[in-house]
Amino acid sequence: MKHVTRLRFVIQRWRELAMRDGYTDHNTVIYAEPTAHGWLPAFLATDGTQIVAAMSTPFPTRLAARNSLRNLLQQAHDAGRINLNQHPDAQEHAA
Repeated sequence: MKHVTRLRFVIQRWRELAMRDGYTDHNTVIYAEPTAHGWLPAFLATDGTQIVAAMSTPFPTRLAARNSLRNLLQQAHDAGRINLNQHPDAQEHAA
């Protein structure tokens, strides 16, 4: 299922769909959604839900769109609004 949401709600949707027990699910995929005039930042949650950030001006490249979402997420992490660290259980299973 694909949802288009305003950029200001992306962090809220990230918390709802890309986090578990306060940690980010590292299987979440950041990608760029093509539009007629460029690329929009987006992510794909592990349950298959797609979140696309609606913007008045799309980014000119796929990389720019993906990097904008990464930067937004890093700023939210640095401000303590989300946690981009992997769940400790997942780290133990990877070791």
